[in-house]
Amino acid sequence: MLSTISELVNGLPDYDRVSVGFPGYVRNGVVYTAPNLDNPYWKNIPFGQQISNALKRPVRLVNDADRAGAWGC
Repeated sequence: MLSTISELVNGLPDYDRVSVGFPGYVRNGVVYTAPNLDNPYWKNIPFGQQISNALKRPVRLVNDADRAGAWGC
C-alpha cells in the first residue's frame, strides 16, 4: 500500500503535508481496526507514521467519513 501511495503522488505539484482518510477506526494516526476490509492485518497499525516516513512529509490520518465531513468533501 505504501509503494502505491508513493507512486500516486509522484509527479504531483509540490506539497508540504498530507491528509488521508482511511475506512476504519483511526485515532492519532493509528488504525486500530478496519472490520469492513475483512482483513486482520489492519490492527494497531501506525499507518499515519508509515505514510509520513514514505513520503517524508507530515501526515494526518483520520477516518474517511470524518475527513469527508470535516473538509466538506
